[in-house]
Amino acid sequence: MDKTEKAKKFSSKAKIDKAVFMTILLAFPLLQFFVFYILVNFNSILLAFKSYSGDDQYIWVGFDNFAKVINSFRVDPGMVIMLKNSAIMALFGIAMIFLNCVVTYMIFKKTIGSGFFKVVLFLPSVISPIVLVVIYRSIIQNVLPVIFGVPSIGEWLNAPTAFYTILLLGGLFGFGPAVLVFLGTMSTISESLLEYGKIDGMNSLREFWHIILPQIYPTIISYTVITIATFFTNFGLIFAFFDVSKAEVAIQTLGYHLYVQVYASVNYYIYPEIAATGLLYTALTIPVVFLVKNCMEKFGPRDY
Repeated sequence: MDKTEKAKKFSSKAKIDKAVFMTILLAFPLLQFFVFYILVNFNSILLAFKSYSGDDQYIWVGFDNFAKVINSFRVDPGMVIMLKNSAIMALFGIAMIFLNCVVTYMIFKKTIGSGFFKVVLFLPSVISPIVLVVIYRSIIQNVLPVIFGVPSIGEWLNAPTAFYTILLLGGLFGFGPAVLVFLGTMSTISESLLEYGKIDGMNSLREFWHIILPQIYPTIISYTVITIATFFTNFGLIFAFFDVSKAEVAIQTLGYHLYVQVYASVNYYIYPEIAATGLLYTALTIPVVFLVKNCMEKFGPRDY
């Protein structure tokens, strides 16, 4: 066997080994996807193309349920309001990511009071959300109006102001865990890289923009992708404040509306349309998530 044949044989074996390795590597996550998404949602996927005809019987109706869902945004003004609220909640979540980075950088640089703020910011995530909701509701409705002498402050939990009040409280709830994640990521940055920045005469702003931000950028991408992926399902603390029957349309998001439909349904007739809604939201979310992820990876900040 000459050297050329040996090289070809070696190359072929290397390709086979690589294929086997990639198959083994991807087998477990693919199995998870198949079991925990395909199998779990298989009946719901089929249900989206059916309609309940009574007596535990379903008939195939094709894309009629999807047409109903799409048409609801045209004929129901409330759906447009919920879509707007979902968009505001998503944009607020993305803005909070950048604010988390800035605050975390201040803690990372050990500015005055950084240890105190680290504890205070994380404290809301330690206490049960239901307990905090009760406390915040009492403060907003009873304490603040007395302190400031403005009765209207107690109306912050009335529509439509309640949506923005809950939005701000939700941002406070999620601040601590995000700060800890970003702080852990910043702690892995090489000291030599930071020393190089000092030698080069970087101020804090340049250090944050040219060193810190590129190093933690993969974490920022993950948070952004998660925020966008939950666009149609996120309802923040609305359920904790209003349960399933008290939130007015001006306060609701698409995620809360979908949850209430499932939670409060009393018959089988609405299930096919709910299944179609979930499938449609998924189909709309997936390409947007991949597009945003690819754009962020392509046009993100570069190392100094």
